[in-house]
Amino acid sequence: MPSTLALVSTFLVTLGFLVLLGGALLALAPKQCEALRLAGTRRPALMALLGLLGLATLLGLVPVAAMTVIGLPFATIPAFRACP
Repeated sequence: MPSTLALVSTFLVTLGFLVLLGGALLALAPKQCEALRLAGTRRPALMALLGLLGLATLLGLVPVAAMTVIGLPFATIPAFRACP
């Protein structure tokens, strides 16, 4: 198991990267970010529903992706058994 220092440093590096990425995207697309902010303030309930829909989609796709990754090697077994 990784040490506490390794976990904290990994968290801080990841957080720093995401902050820099967010800043770069804000600098590259300020008009789109402002339009998104205005849409969220005008219709907060719709944005909350879209967020819940996105979360439900993510949670639903994780098991499907896991089954696909785990199941792909097992899908070749019947093909090999069919060959003489």
